[in-house]
Amino acid sequence: MELLFTIIIFIQLVIAIIILKETLHPLVILKSVVFLGSIGLLIFHKEWGINISAMTVFILSTAIMWMDLGFAFTMMIANTSNRGNLYLKNNNNLQNKKYEQKILNISTNKAILSTILILITIIVYLSIGSDYIVGSDNIKEFTRNLMIYKGETRSNGAVDLGIWTYIILVCRMLGVVYLYFAVKEYMTSGWSKKVSILLMPSIAVFIMGYILGIRSILVIYSLIIVFVAYKIQVNSDKYENGRDKKRLEIKYFIMGILCIGLIFSYFFIAGKLAGKIDPNEGLNNIAIYLSGGIGAFDNVYKNLTFTSDLFGQQTFRIIYKALNIIPLFDFETQSTISTTIYGTGGFRTNVYTANLNFMADFGYMGVILCNMLIGMFHGFLYNKSKNEIDAGVWTVLNAFFMMPLVSYLNAEKYFAAMPLNAIYFIAIYILIKLPILYKRRIK
Repeated sequence: MELLFTIIIFIQLVIAIIILKETLHPLVILKSVVFLGSIGLLIFHKEWGINISAMTVFILSTAIMWMDLGFAFTMMIANTSNRGNLYLKNNNNLQNKKYEQKILNISTNKAILSTILILITIIVYLSIGSDYIVGSDNIKEFTRNLMIYKGETRSNGAVDLGIWTYIILVCRMLGVVYLYFAVKEYMTSGWSKKVSILLMPSIAVFIMGYILGIRSILVIYSLIIVFVAYKIQVNSDKYENGRDKKRLEIKYFIMGILCIGLIFSYFFIAGKLAGKIDPNEGLNNIAIYLSGGIGAFDNVYKNLTFTSDLFGQQTFRIIYKALNIIPLFDFETQSTISTTIYGTGGFRTNVYTANLNFMADFGYMGVILCNMLIGMFHGFLYNKSKNEIDAGVWTVLNAFFMMPLVSYLNAEKYFAAMPLNAIYFIAIYILIKLPILYKRRIK
């Protein structure tokens, strides 16, 4: 069944590339990630003692097709609404004009102040958890203690960060937005002292990510760099020819693959320092990270038992937790899925792909509806970013929300993180569109 799953996903990937004629496309990226995961499972499943069922192959392969359908539905609506209206006419007129890169005059003083805020936040975070990390004799022990501290601030709730929880979120978005500013400045004017200053908040957030154990920051940074740089470069006069644009797209797709390789190297080093990875089992651990969710999904969904009658307890658990802040509500928010799956050959994982929550709450109908909604969301972002003449806020949002798509085989990060995603969306939009971080715009 592992071979069949790999073949099905490969066929879907090839068809998507042929039809869409793009490599930097949400649906192509999703299928590429799932294909890599299927390859890892095909190579290591015997070593792990895992054999997926035909039903798992059906559920996971068709889930991607339902996402395709949701994406296509959004694009159909967008194309229909644009047809014959003033917006489309203006867009056609803009396409006939020579492309001019807008220059964003970002305040370097505000970039420095943002960096100071991020560094202060790191210091406060470390001071709150000083009992866990003081006395570490080396970087390995320090990293392990940081992971223990991270667990206490998240799942256990033993450490309350208070308002600093929200300041950390703001800092993370500052890192993303300033990276966008730095890439745009570099692509427009080349390397300069200003670019170095604009990169400072992003570098500080990267350090914060290591300390807080936020592994996704490197992936998000890579996505921002690739999508923003490509958007700026492909719109320049140098790439008016269709063949040149395709070569450029492939170049950035390869850059993305290289970034993934560097990211996994970082994960391996961080995991080794934290004592989670055997230094002799690097490739096996990478395969577990890529493919383990598929095997875990197959193991868990067939024997899942419900512990609550709440509508969509797994899928909408974070919404129930948010409602519990209001005194009138008292929902049971305990996860009904907390199984860690163990196999042979060092296999151990507690992630089950994005689809287990949907199956647990609503059965296969949940897989259909939720994946269609995810596809519609990405279709909306893709359409908005495509209609941007310049690399702007929608290009950044499109790149940023590729992260849960890249994590599709690990965990569900759309509905399960809905309030956080809303905060990220609003924060990025405000920081880029409003003159908070600018001196002024030069048109």
